[in-house]
Amino acid sequence: MAGRQHGGWWALALALAVSGQLRPAEATDGLVIRAEIDRPSLTIDQRVQLTVWVTAPSGLRIAFPDLGQHWGPFAVVGEAASAPADGSDQTRTWRHAYQLEPEAVGRLEIPPVTVTAEPEQQGAAGATLATEPLAVTIQAVTPEDVDLTRPKDIAPPVELPPEPWLVGWWPALLALGLGLGVLGLWWRRRRAGAPAVAEAPERWALAQLAQLPPADPADGAAVEAFHVRLADILRNYLVQRFGLQATRRTTAELRRMAPSAAPAVGPQAAALLEPCDLVKFGRHRPDAGAMQAALASARQFVETTAPDGGAASAPAE
Repeated sequence: MAGRQHGGWWALALALAVSGQLRPAEATDGLVIRAEIDRPSLTIDQRVQLTVWVTAPSGLRIAFPDLGQHWGPFAVVGEAASAPADGSDQTRTWRHAYQLEPEAVGRLEIPPVTVTAEPEQQGAAGATLATEPLAVTIQAVTPEDVDLTRPKDIAPPVELPPEPWLVGWWPALLALGLGLGVLGLWWRRRRAGAPAVAEAPERWALAQLAQLPPADPADGAAVEAFHVRLADILRNYLVQRFGLQATRRTTAELRRMAPSAAPAVGPQAAALLEPCDLVKFGRHRPDAGAMQAALASARQFVETTAPDGGAASAPAE
Protein backbone atom coordinates (compact mmCIF):
# COMPACT_ATOMS: atom_id res chain seq x y z
CA MET A 1 0.00 0.00 0.00
CA ALA A 2 2.82 2.42 0.90
CA GLY A 3 4.57 1.62 -2.38
CA ARG A 4 1.47 2.53 -4.38
CA GLN A 5 1.21 5.86 -2.49
CA HIS A 6 4.82 6.78 -3.24
CA GLY A 7 4.34 5.76 -6.86
CA GLY A 8 1.35 8.13 -7.08
CA TRP A 9 3.44 11.05 -5.77
CA TRP A 10 6.21 10.41 -8.30
CA ALA A 11 3.58 10.27 -11.07
CA LEU A 12 2.25 13.63 -9.89
CA ALA A 13 5.78 15.09 -9.92
CA LEU A 14 6.36 13.77 -13.45
CA ALA A 15 3.08 15.28 -14.65
CA LEU A 16 4.05 18.65 -13.21
CA ALA A 17 7.47 18.47 -14.87
CA VAL A 18 6.01 18.32 -18.38
CA SER A 19 3.20 20.85 -17.93
CA GLY A 20 4.18 24.16 -19.56
CA GLN A 21 6.44 26.28 -17.40
CA LEU A 22 5.82 24.37 -14.16
CA ARG A 23 9.14 23.08 -12.90
CA PRO A 24 9.31 20.73 -9.90
CA ALA A 25 12.50 21.24 -7.91
CA GLU A 26 11.95 18.46 -5.37
CA ALA A 27 9.35 15.72 -4.75
CA THR A 28 10.11 13.70 -1.60
CA ASP A 29 7.77 11.84 0.79
CA GLY A 30 4.66 13.45 -0.62
CA LEU A 31 6.08 17.01 -0.87
CA VAL A 32 5.98 18.68 -4.29
CA ILE A 33 7.07 22.25 -5.09
CA ARG A 34 6.75 23.95 -8.45
CA ALA A 35 7.14 27.48 -9.81
CA GLU A 36 5.54 29.33 -12.71
CA ILE A 37 6.01 32.69 -14.43
CA ASP A 38 3.14 34.31 -16.27
CA ARG A 39 5.28 35.29 -19.27
CA PRO A 40 8.67 34.17 -20.62
CA SER A 41 9.65 37.61 -21.97
CA LEU A 42 8.72 41.22 -21.27
CA THR A 43 10.03 44.76 -21.60
CA ILE A 44 11.94 46.60 -18.89
CA ASP A 45 8.86 48.66 -17.96
CA GLN A 46 6.63 45.61 -17.29
CA ARG A 47 6.20 43.18 -14.40
CA VAL A 48 6.41 39.40 -14.21
CA GLN A 49 4.46 37.29 -11.71
CA LEU A 50 6.26 34.40 -10.02
CA THR A 51 3.85 31.87 -8.51
CA VAL A 52 5.02 29.06 -6.21
CA TRP A 53 2.84 26.04 -5.37
CA VAL A 54 3.53 23.47 -2.67
CA THR A 55 1.50 20.25 -2.41
CA ALA A 56 1.89 18.36 0.88
CA PRO A 57 0.02 15.79 2.96
CA SER A 58 -2.35 17.00 5.66
CA GLY A 59 -0.62 17.67 8.95
CA LEU A 60 2.14 19.86 7.50
CA ARG A 61 2.42 23.66 7.58
CA ILE A 62 4.16 25.46 4.71
CA ALA A 63 6.07 28.71 5.34
CA PHE A 64 6.96 30.90 2.35
CA PRO A 65 9.91 33.31 2.59
CA ASP A 66 9.79 37.10 2.63
CA LEU A 67 11.90 38.03 -0.40
CA GLY A 68 12.49 41.57 0.83
CA GLN A 69 12.74 44.48 -1.60
CA HIS A 70 15.02 42.73 -4.12
CA TRP A 71 15.28 39.15 -5.38
CA GLY A 72 18.21 38.71 -7.72
CA PRO A 73 18.04 41.22 -10.59
CA PHE A 74 14.39 42.00 -9.78
CA ALA A 75 12.61 44.40 -7.43
CA VAL A 76 9.81 42.84 -5.34
CA VAL A 77 6.78 45.15 -5.64
CA GLY A 78 4.01 42.91 -4.29
CA GLU A 79 3.05 39.50 -3.02
CA ALA A 80 -0.13 37.59 -2.24
CA ALA A 81 -0.86 34.30 -0.50
CA SER A 82 -3.91 32.02 -0.55
CA ALA A 83 -5.22 29.64 2.09
CA PRO A 84 -4.33 25.98 1.50
CA ALA A 85 -6.84 24.11 -0.66
CA ASP A 86 -7.76 20.46 -0.11
CA GLY A 87 -6.57 18.09 -2.83
CA SER A 88 -6.85 14.36 -3.38
CA ASP A 89 -5.72 11.59 -1.02
CA GLN A 90 -5.78 13.91 1.99
CA THR A 91 -3.39 16.48 0.55
CA ARG A 92 -3.39 20.26 0.59
CA THR A 93 -1.92 22.81 -1.83
CA TRP A 94 -0.46 26.20 -0.84
CA ARG A 95 -0.05 29.04 -3.34
CA HIS A 96 2.09 32.19 -3.08
CA ALA A 97 2.53 34.86 -5.78
CA TYR A 98 5.26 37.51 -6.09
CA GLN A 99 5.19 40.56 -8.38
CA LEU A 100 8.67 41.33 -9.76
CA GLU A 101 10.04 44.27 -11.76
CA PRO A 102 13.23 43.73 -13.81
CA GLU A 103 16.19 46.01 -13.12
CA ALA A 104 18.23 45.13 -16.22
CA VAL A 105 17.77 43.91 -19.80
CA GLY A 106 18.85 40.62 -21.32
CA ARG A 107 18.32 37.04 -20.21
CA LEU A 108 17.83 37.26 -16.43
CA GLU A 109 17.40 34.47 -13.90
CA ILE A 110 14.90 34.41 -11.06
CA PRO A 111 16.75 32.77 -8.14
CA PRO A 112 15.29 29.67 -6.43
CA VAL A 113 12.68 30.21 -3.71
CA THR A 114 13.07 28.04 -0.61
CA VAL A 115 10.04 27.13 1.52
CA THR A 116 9.84 25.25 4.81
CA ALA A 117 7.49 22.34 5.58
CA GLU A 118 6.90 21.95 9.32
CA PRO A 119 4.79 19.18 10.92
CA GLU A 120 1.92 20.38 13.06
CA GLN A 121 2.98 17.82 15.65
CA GLN A 122 5.44 19.30 18.13
CA GLY A 123 8.95 17.85 18.09
CA ALA A 124 8.73 16.34 14.60
CA ALA A 125 11.45 17.13 12.06
CA GLY A 126 10.71 19.52 9.21
CA ALA A 127 11.99 19.80 5.66
CA THR A 128 12.95 22.48 3.15
CA LEU A 129 12.16 22.58 -0.56
CA ALA A 130 13.47 24.90 -3.27
CA THR A 131 12.27 25.77 -6.75
CA GLU A 132 14.49 25.72 -9.77
CA PRO A 133 15.77 29.05 -11.16
CA LEU A 134 13.59 30.43 -13.96
CA ALA A 135 14.91 32.33 -16.98
CA VAL A 136 13.17 35.48 -18.22
CA THR A 137 14.11 37.56 -21.28
CA ILE A 138 13.95 41.32 -20.66
CA GLN A 139 13.84 43.61 -23.68
CA ALA A 140 14.60 47.31 -23.88
CA VAL A 141 11.81 49.76 -24.65
CA THR A 142 13.73 51.38 -27.53
CA PRO A 143 13.69 49.56 -30.92
CA GLU A 144 16.59 47.25 -31.69
CA ASP A 145 17.51 49.08 -34.92
CA VAL A 146 18.10 52.41 -33.18
CA ASP A 147 21.77 53.43 -33.20
CA LEU A 148 22.25 55.37 -29.99
CA THR A 149 25.93 55.98 -30.77
CA ARG A 150 25.28 57.80 -34.03
CA PRO A 151 26.09 61.53 -33.77
CA LYS A 152 23.13 63.85 -34.06
CA ASP A 153 23.04 66.79 -36.42
CA ILE A 154 23.91 70.14 -34.91
CA ALA A 155 20.92 72.44 -34.84
CA PRO A 156 21.29 75.78 -36.65
CA PRO A 157 21.78 78.98 -34.65
CA VAL A 158 18.70 80.44 -33.03
CA GLU A 159 18.25 84.21 -32.89
CA LEU A 160 17.60 85.36 -29.34
CA PRO A 161 14.92 87.99 -28.73
CA PRO A 162 16.10 91.44 -27.64
CA GLU A 163 16.10 92.41 -23.98
CA PRO A 164 13.08 94.78 -24.19
CA TRP A 165 10.93 91.86 -25.28
CA LEU A 166 12.04 89.87 -22.26
CA VAL A 167 11.39 92.79 -19.90
CA GLY A 168 7.94 93.34 -21.35
CA TRP A 169 6.97 89.71 -20.80
CA TRP A 170 8.26 89.29 -17.26
CA PRO A 171 4.74 89.30 -15.64
CA ALA A 172 3.72 86.37 -17.85
CA LEU A 173 6.94 84.52 -17.06
CA LEU A 174 6.39 85.13 -13.34
CA ALA A 175 2.84 83.79 -13.55
CA LEU A 176 4.08 80.76 -15.47
CA GLY A 177 6.71 80.08 -12.81
CA LEU A 178 4.15 80.33 -10.01
CA GLY A 179 1.84 77.98 -11.90
CA LEU A 180 4.61 75.43 -12.37
CA GLY A 181 5.44 75.67 -8.67
CA VAL A 182 1.84 74.97 -7.66
CA LEU A 183 1.71 72.09 -10.13
CA GLY A 184 4.91 70.67 -8.67
CA LEU A 185 3.53 70.80 -5.12
CA TRP A 186 0.35 69.08 -6.26
CA TRP A 187 2.34 66.37 -8.00
CA ARG A 188 4.52 65.74 -4.95
CA ARG A 189 1.42 65.50 -2.77
CA ARG A 190 -0.12 63.03 -5.17
CA ARG A 191 3.09 60.95 -5.35
CA ALA A 192 3.17 60.84 -1.55
CA GLY A 193 -0.28 59.24 -1.65
CA ALA A 194 -2.07 61.94 0.35
CA PRO A 195 -5.33 62.94 -1.36
CA ALA A 196 -6.75 66.40 -0.76
CA VAL A 197 -9.28 65.63 1.99
CA ALA A 198 -10.89 68.63 3.64
CA GLU A 199 -12.86 66.62 6.22
CA ALA A 200 -11.70 64.19 8.88
CA PRO A 201 -10.00 61.09 7.41
CA GLU A 202 -12.42 58.65 9.05
CA ARG A 203 -15.49 60.54 7.75
CA TRP A 204 -13.97 60.67 4.27
CA ALA A 205 -13.16 56.93 4.31
CA LEU A 206 -16.62 55.93 5.56
CA ALA A 207 -18.27 58.11 2.91
CA GLN A 208 -16.14 56.50 0.19
CA LEU A 209 -16.93 52.99 1.46
CA ALA A 210 -20.65 53.82 1.52
CA GLN A 211 -20.48 54.84 -2.16
CA LEU A 212 -18.58 51.71 -3.25
CA PRO A 213 -20.97 49.92 -5.64
CA PRO A 214 -21.52 46.17 -5.26
CA ALA A 215 -20.00 43.91 -7.91
CA ASP A 216 -21.55 40.97 -9.71
CA PRO A 217 -19.37 37.90 -8.93
CA ALA A 218 -19.85 36.76 -12.52
CA ASP A 219 -18.27 39.99 -13.85
CA GLY A 220 -14.52 39.53 -13.38
CA ALA A 221 -13.70 43.15 -14.32
CA ALA A 222 -16.25 44.52 -11.84
CA VAL A 223 -14.93 42.28 -9.05
CA GLU A 224 -11.37 43.45 -9.66
CA ALA A 225 -12.45 47.12 -9.80
CA PHE A 226 -14.32 46.68 -6.49
CA HIS A 227 -11.24 45.33 -4.68
CA VAL A 228 -8.86 47.84 -6.27
CA ARG A 229 -11.06 50.73 -5.08
CA LEU A 230 -11.48 49.14 -1.61
CA ALA A 231 -7.69 48.83 -1.22
CA ASP A 232 -7.20 52.42 -2.44
CA ILE A 233 -9.63 53.78 0.19
CA LEU A 234 -7.95 51.83 3.00
CA ARG A 235 -4.42 52.86 1.97
CA ASN A 236 -5.33 56.54 1.65
CA TYR A 237 -7.04 56.41 5.03
CA LEU A 238 -3.82 55.06 6.59
CA VAL A 239 -1.90 57.95 5.01
CA GLN A 240 -4.28 60.61 6.32
CA ARG A 241 -5.00 59.09 9.72
CA PHE A 242 -1.61 57.69 10.79
CA GLY A 243 0.91 59.18 8.34
CA LEU A 244 1.93 55.72 7.05
CA GLN A 245 3.28 55.59 3.49
CA ALA A 246 0.68 52.96 2.72
CA THR A 247 0.25 53.88 -0.96
CA ARG A 248 3.95 53.29 -1.63
CA ARG A 249 4.41 50.04 0.31
CA THR A 250 3.52 46.43 -0.40
CA THR A 251 1.11 44.62 1.87
CA ALA A 252 3.96 42.59 3.36
CA GLU A 253 5.89 45.79 4.17
CA LEU A 254 2.76 47.39 5.61
CA ARG A 255 2.30 44.44 7.98
CA ARG A 256 5.65 45.30 9.59
CA MET A 257 4.85 49.03 9.83
CA ALA A 258 3.08 50.29 12.95
CA PRO A 259 2.51 53.82 14.28
CA SER A 260 3.64 54.31 17.88
CA ALA A 261 0.14 55.34 18.93
CA ALA A 262 -1.47 52.17 17.51
CA PRO A 263 0.98 49.27 17.03
CA ALA A 264 -1.70 46.86 15.77
CA VAL A 265 -2.80 49.05 12.86
CA GLY A 266 -0.22 47.71 10.37
CA PRO A 267 -1.10 44.01 10.80
CA GLN A 268 -4.84 44.77 10.86
CA ALA A 269 -4.64 46.78 7.64
CA ALA A 270 -2.51 44.09 5.97
CA ALA A 271 -5.13 41.45 6.82
CA LEU A 272 -7.76 43.58 5.05
CA LEU A 273 -5.55 44.23 2.01
CA GLU A 274 -4.44 40.63 1.43
CA PRO A 275 -7.82 39.51 -0.08
CA CYS A 276 -7.64 42.53 -2.41
CA ASP A 277 -4.14 41.46 -3.50
CA LEU A 278 -5.42 37.94 -4.23
CA VAL A 279 -8.02 39.38 -6.61
CA LYS A 280 -5.61 41.84 -8.26
CA PHE A 281 -2.52 39.62 -8.57
CA GLY A 282 -3.79 36.07 -8.04
CA ARG A 283 -6.93 36.13 -10.22
CA HIS A 284 -9.04 35.07 -7.23
CA ARG A 285 -12.80 35.55 -7.68
CA PRO A 286 -14.71 35.72 -4.36
CA ASP A 287 -18.48 35.39 -4.14
CA ALA A 288 -20.92 38.14 -3.17
CA GLY A 289 -20.88 37.15 0.51
CA ALA A 290 -17.10 37.41 0.70
CA MET A 291 -17.14 40.87 -0.91
CA GLN A 292 -19.78 42.12 1.51
CA ALA A 293 -17.76 40.73 4.42
CA ALA A 294 -14.62 42.51 3.16
CA LEU A 295 -16.53 45.81 2.90
CA ALA A 296 -17.97 45.38 6.41
CA SER A 297 -14.52 44.60 7.84
CA ALA A 298 -13.05 47.71 6.20
CA ARG A 299 -15.84 49.87 7.64
CA GLN A 300 -15.32 48.39 11.12
CA PHE A 301 -11.56 49.02 10.87
CA VAL A 302 -12.11 52.71 10.08
CA GLU A 303 -14.67 53.12 12.86
CA THR A 304 -12.53 51.46 15.54
CA THR A 305 -9.37 53.37 14.59
CA ALA A 306 -11.08 56.78 14.47
CA PRO A 307 -9.77 59.37 17.00
CA ASP A 308 -13.04 59.24 18.96
CA GLY A 309 -12.65 55.50 19.56
CA GLY A 310 -15.34 54.20 17.27
CA ALA A 311 -17.94 56.97 17.28
CA ALA A 312 -17.22 58.02 13.68
CA SER A 313 -19.96 57.68 11.11
CA ALA A 314 -20.36 58.44 7.45
CA PRO A 315 -21.86 61.87 6.68
CA ALA A 316 -25.53 61.85 5.84
CA GLU A 317 -26.35 62.37 2.18
